Amino acid sequence: GADLVALLESAGAPQGAAAIDHLAQACLMHPLSSTKRQELAAFLGELPPPAEWARQREQLNEKLRSLMVLMFSMPEYQLM
Repeated sequence: GADLVALLESAGAPQGAAAIDHLAQACLMHPLSSTKRQELAAFLGELPPPAEWARQREQLNEKLRSLMVLMFSMPEYQLM
């Protein structure tokens, strides 16, 4: 039940690949390869504008939690 939207909001509400970079930096010991980053960006898709995050908070958190599950299953996370 982590509030990943709040984590991104505290980082200045990064969008798209910048959101992935922020979460990866917070959770992974090794940087993402460009291929992995692109795969995660394709999964995440476009985020709504930050002004709409409050209305869509639960849906965004679900999507971001799914993204984190993908990150945690990657070898980059397992090498911690």
